[in-house]
Amino acid sequence: MPAYLGEYHSDLADNSFDVVFSVSVVEHVPHTATVAFIDDLLRILKPGGVCYHAMSMYVGDSVDPANQRKLDTYAGWLSRPDVSPMEETTATQPLFQSNMGTNPDLTMWKWGQTNATLTEMRCASQSVSLFMGFRKAGS
Repeated sequence: MPAYLGEYHSDLADNSFDVVFSVSVVEHVPHTATVAFIDDLLRILKPGGVCYHAMSMYVGDSVDPANQRKLDTYAGWLSRPDVSPMEETTATQPLFQSNMGTNPDLTMWKWGQTNATLTEMRCASQSVSLFMGFRKAGS
């Protein structure tokens, strides 16, 4: 079905999914569309349904304002009254921490071969995955 979350597509019925998950998708949703994205996601998720997202982000030794805005947006989703986080939020700033899941150096090198424009950033930052899980309110 050619539809995106945030479009409120009628083929995606209200309260119809037990689980919604994504891997490396949410970070590509434009900032201006994130409210519609999460509202629509919660519209199609059944009460008590769960949502899991793995989001990629490049982080380093200093805070990138664009990454901070993304992280604040994601954290805001978890403070909504209609969701319950699966676990406590641990990342409050997009700074590299040794406990973060990262992509192997060989993978990063291969990506650099196909997209050389990101090579400089990849030398100063590490690609990490942020995980978020929550349950929609209701039974």
